[in-house]
Amino acid sequence: MSWRREGVLRIALATTCLAVTFSFQAAGLWAGDPVILLPVVPAAANAILVIDVDSLYGSKLAENYHWADKTNLEHSVRPILVPSEASAVAIAAQLDPDAGLKLQWQVSIAQMKKALPLESIARWEGGYVDKISGTDVAWTPSDCYIMELPEQRLALLNPASRQIVSRWLELRQNSSNKKLSDYLASAATLVNDRTQIVMALELKDAIAPHRLKAALEQSQVLFNNQSAAIAVEKLVAGVLGVTLKVNVNYDAVGEFRVDFETTPRNDPVLKPLILEVLNRHGLQLEELDDWPLTVDGNALVLKGKFSPEGLRKVGSLLQLPSTKFADLEGAEPTEPGTPDYTKRSQQYFTAVSSLIDDLNKQLKTGRDNHSVWMERYGKKIDSLPILNVDEELLDWGSMVAETFRDVALEKRSSGIRQGARSASVYGDYYYSDGGYYRNRPVANEKIEIRRQEQATANQMRINSWKDIEDSRADIRRQMTKKYGVEF
Repeated sequence: MSWRREGVLRIALATTCLAVTFSFQAAGLWAGDPVILLPVVPAAANAILVIDVDSLYGSKLAENYHWADKTNLEHSVRPILVPSEASAVAIAAQLDPDAGLKLQWQVSIAQMKKALPLESIARWEGGYVDKISGTDVAWTPSDCYIMELPEQRLALLNPASRQIVSRWLELRQNSSNKKLSDYLASAATLVNDRTQIVMALELKDAIAPHRLKAALEQSQVLFNNQSAAIAVEKLVAGVLGVTLKVNVNYDAVGEFRVDFETTPRNDPVLKPLILEVLNRHGLQLEELDDWPLTVDGNALVLKGKFSPEGLRKVGSLLQLPSTKFADLEGAEPTEPGTPDYTKRSQQYFTAVSSLIDDLNKQLKTGRDNHSVWMERYGKKIDSLPILNVDEELLDWGSMVAETFRDVALEKRSSGIRQGARSASVYGDYYYSDGGYYRNRPVANEKIEIRRQEQATANQMRINSWKDIEDSRADIRRQMTKKYGVEF
């Protein structure tokens, strides 16, 4: 890639993000803040994802695993679900850090290499063309509206609320020039032809002091280390956000960065504490165990290689609500038994099966940190192309997705029950140097409550997982017998 193309691409990607991936230049709109774009949304974006799709799919890893080849089974299990017909993708969203990064809303843009008619997009998505405020938009069953923008861009708005779209479209003549936060804007500029993926979550003022104190009291890493607990509390109170950069070439190398207002010390407790926090929020990645921790300015940095399943999990945190409009381009309905019908059914089974395997690997580690990945993987299944896929296979996939969501919900419900039970536990507190307090007997009791609630959620997960594995074996036998090819 030439320096000129790289510079142009970086500017384009950053500009796209700063505008929350929406730009109606022809209409005179250059709006940046989602509060302006979506007036019914109570808060601005706190998360972004920016991808240089051309460079990602041009990497050796993508070539070796056929990520861009729609005819290959491995295309269906590519870790980052972006259309190969796009040169760049940017997403801005509002995530709830206190609820497993639950998605509140999301706006996205795909910079396409060629124009795709809206009528065709609606057909491939299984939706229809609607008209909102005089503008043609495509409603999709993936809970999003898709609309055409100038310069061969597609905008995707999720959830699919006509009122939100209507109010946003009414503002397209508004020239207000608001932008993302400095933290997210800075992260957006990190994308280039070597660092093809950047994801950032802003956390400034997201953690209430009393919640931070309560979490540290229940930390098993800090339980017998008062001096470290005091230092960590001061450090985390000034957390700014987290940024993940992924460099994809022969391997996928990640850099996970936690930024603070002050410079941290490379204390031995910090890496175990980071892993504990991720685990508690259902976000643990096994490869992080092997990534060394360093200090870089005001940041703690973990860096190392991603496994395929690890990259797939990361790609599920913020993803386009659908890529069917590209994956099914030119496809027409066919009858069961035809080559296309068989191939697409195989791709669907392979995709769902790979997601099951990803989660199974994690669950075998004995770590109970699956809620976010279960919920996100359910969405991944929902977004898979279903045209020319066997109906029994689709029913099975829907069952798997629903089971993922049920297990995630039970895990979160156990957290709510844990909070309610812990709130009824009282005791005398003492203050140590620096004002940090803790009641060890009470903290022990709260830890035991957490373990009990986790055990209840774990039992449901074990039972549900057996059902998934049994159903996979059954559907595989049925499909292999029905189509005469291996599934």
